[in-house]
Amino acid sequence: MKIATTLILSAGLMFGLPLAQASTHRVKTDIVVAPLATTSELAQQPSEDILLRVDGAGTPYLYLEQQQGARLVILNIDDLAHVKVVASVETGVNRPFDFVQPISDTLEQIRFRDGSGSALLNLQKAKSPRLVNAEHAVVEPVEALGNSGYLLAVTDSSLRPARIASRNYQVVDFGTQNHPLETIAGVTRIAERPDTGTVFLLGAQGITVIRNLSTEQQYAAEEAVLDHN
Repeated sequence: MKIATTLILSAGLMFGLPLAQASTHRVKTDIVVAPLATTSELAQQPSEDILLRVDGAGTPYLYLEQQQGARLVILNIDDLAHVKVVASVETGVNRPFDFVQPISDTLEQIRFRDGSGSALLNLQKAKSPRLVNAEHAVVEPVEALGNSGYLLAVTDSSLRPARIASRNYQVVDFGTQNHPLETIAGVTRIAERPDTGTVFLLGAQGITVIRNLSTEQQYAAEEAVLDHN
């Protein structure tokens, strides 16, 4: 059963709230809901999971896992109105995985959906990520130890991965008197960039971007001040 969830913007993500009734009532809002702004065919292909990371230079990238884990498509999302595909990388594996958690500034834990264990995605070169220990994934990092390392736990390969549930999300602005701006169906993954108030939803219709224009403007102003100091 698909569950409908309300997504309230301007104050972050909130779950489990009562659903508002759909309405065509038009109101002024800073929130923009639109498909991913790119014409690249690579970015339009079905994706299994998404990951948002900012590199050491401050450039934000969105990683799309495609072709059952065999390919990562990398998007530069610094300009949300003109998202660019900057690379497409073959991972060397042919089984889907989930992005789990950051282990350090340059490492991300992934977990294979077939229950075979975990590996690490090395993002030291943002446009050339590579999987580490993917062919012999027998351990599972569970907790980062600062920037010094991480704790390991043995993975039970007999455990079957849980089915990925999907939800329908309604986007609501606080100023709309609970009138939904949009409904996004079949969402399986969410990636957020809090500094710009941006949320990426991977759903039945591909990737939907929720932008908060006032937060973007505030972030741009703060960055401009820092650049001049």
